Amino acid sequence: MYSRLCATLSAVLLCSCVATHDTSAPPNRNLVSLSNAEIEIVKRDLLKSLKGAASATYGRMHASSDGKWIYVCGLVNGTNRLGAPSGMEPYFGILEGPPDNPTVFSPIILGTDGNKQAEIDTMCAKFGTYVEQFPM
Repeated sequence: MYSRLCATLSAVLLCSCVATHDTSAPPNRNLVSLSNAEIEIVKRDLLKSLKGAASATYGRMHASSDGKWIYVCGLVNGTNRLGAPSGMEPYFGILEGPPDNPTVFSPIILGTDGNKQAEIDTMCAKFGTYVEQFPM
C-alpha cells in the first residue's frame, strides 16, 4: 500500500513539473510586415556577420514591434570555410532607429551551434515572432 501511494505521489509531482508552452502573443507586440527598405537593411547588416557573404541567400523574415523596436527572426544561408553553402541558419536581431525609419539591424544571435537554435527560438517567441523552419 505504501509503495503504491509513493508511486502515485511521485507521478503527480513529476507531472506538475512539466513546463507548458504559452502560445499567446506577448503583450504590446504585433507582427509587422517589413518594407523593402527594412529588408535591405537586415540583409546589409546581417552580411557583416557571415562568411562568404556575397553568395548569401535568405529565407522568409518575420518581424514584430513594440512601437520602439522591430524584432526580426529569419533564416540565412551563407557559405562555410570551404565555400560550400552552410545550409539555412536561423537568426534573431533588432532593427534600430526611429520606429518609422529604422537605419541599423543588429544581429543578436546567429547560427545553430551549441544552444543557439534554442536561444533563437526563445528570443523570437519572447518578442512575438518566429523562425520559419522550412523556407519557402
